[in-house]
Amino acid sequence: VDLSPRPFVATGTRCSSSGGVSAIDLFLTFLVDYRGQEFADSVSESMNYVTMQQVQQVASAEASTRTRIKNGPTVAALEIMEANLEFPVTPPQIAAEVGVSTRQLERLFGKHLGQSPKRHYMHLRLRRAYFLLTQTKMPVIEVAIACGFQSPGHFSKCFRNEFALTPTELLKSHRV
Repeated sequence: VDLSPRPFVATGTRCSSSGGVSAIDLFLTFLVDYRGQEFADSVSESMNYVTMQQVQQVASAEASTRTRIKNGPTVAALEIMEANLEFPVTPPQIAAEVGVSTRQLERLFGKHLGQSPKRHYMHLRLRRAYFLLTQTKMPVIEVAIACGFQSPGHFSKCFRNEFALTPTELLKSHRV
């Protein structure tokens, strides 16, 4: 037996996966091989399923956003945001900590990220919530608190605006 760090392995007539989610990823890989990427994507979409690779791409995209930016105050602000998802700090606090005015921080985010610091921070918090909802067994209220939301209703509204479904709808589709 050769152990593999990959979530699934398919060679010849044998395949193995490390769990239920990995089995779905394996199945979708078979669909890509036999029916093409477009068909596999439509099956995945009909199941309202996001592959682990997609989740990892989102996580690495967030990190790569920070590494692509060469502006020191912007990078420092992003690091502060990423380190404070559970207890968010305000843009004025972030600006003060990185040594720029709030208005300058807004200009920098507009230039480098195409959105306001507040909007980007919300995006980071909601991406973290999506990850926690799909990859842990945490209840919605705990995820909301872990991502800095005081009210489950506000969390649900923001989540729906970002992902076009509520946290509860996402859980139902993932835990069927």
